[in-house]
Amino acid sequence: MVDVEGPARQGLRTGDLIVEVEGVKATVKALHEAIAGKQAGNKLHLKTARGEVEIELAAAPKLSFAIRPMAGHGRLQSEILESWLRTQ
Repeated sequence: MVDVEGPARQGLRTGDLIVEVEGVKATVKALHEAIAGKQAGNKLHLKTARGEVEIELAAAPKLSFAIRPMAGHGRLQSEILESWLRTQ
């Protein structure tokens, strides 16, 4: 799947059929192996049904979250938080 906001935006389009990855028939395994051997900023050569493209790989964003008590929370919110924390 192509991220329309990502670095592949110029060369790939949503719905493109990738037929080759680094000169090898495109399979999930071939794509994983090609990406695993590269770092952010490296180029990846793809062949699609429309033609050949070279894309630059980007680092995956690091996601994080935190659960904090609500300011001015009531009894119900306290019960929900305590219940949720007991199940984790």
